Amino acid sequence: MTTADDERILAGVRAHLDALGAVQDPPPIDYIRARTSSRQALGTLEITLATIVVLVVAILGAGAVGRFLPAAGGPASGSASQGDFTLELRADSAKISAGQPIQGLTATLTYKGSQASAEIWHGHGLPIGFGVVEPISGITLAPGSLQSCEHSTLTRNVGLTAPFAKSSFSLKESEAFNTFMADPALRLPPGTWHIYAVADFWAGPCSSTHYEIRVAITVQAS
Repeated sequence: MTTADDERILAGVRAHLDALGAVQDPPPIDYIRARTSSRQALGTLEITLATIVVLVVAILGAGAVGRFLPAAGGPASGSASQGDFTLELRADSAKISAGQPIQGLTATLTYKGSQASAEIWHGHGLPIGFGVVEPISGITLAPGSLQSCEHSTLTRNVGLTAPFAKSSFSLKESEAFNTFMADPALRLPPGTWHIYAVADFWAGPCSSTHYEIRVAITVQAS
């Protein structure tokens, strides 16, 4: 069935073809209508294919970005500075298994001044101590050392690294407390924990300029 518009279109096509002398009998209007529908379908297919291409590119692009994102549970680290000294705290992973030892938990004190080295004075052992903000089964870990005035030399840009060690101000002398403190590893129950390190020293004899540098990291135990 044709409409008035169809007849006008057909008449225009006939007039155009007659003027060109190319075709004596123009194609029927149904053929023209079918060709138009085919082109519309082709246009829809082209749009669909274009959409698929865009989606594929988007998916591949997301995958490429994902490969550059840090992996979950990567190292936990932080640093803080005071004057010419920097303290860095690091653990191998920010996500740990509850009850398992935290691997690679260390703190490093580095002198970054203009001299070849720096002399520091501090308490017994190393000038670095460790703590955990949250109590662990009622035990509070905090930096502590015997009072003394020991001497260390820090070479510029060469870090002094201390492995994690426990000290506590908790007034507990139970069997559970003694067992926990005797274990050199840090094992944490499930939860979010804030581990910190403190470098406590003097840049000269123990009555001179005092430094107390603190840095913390967050780990998730599950």
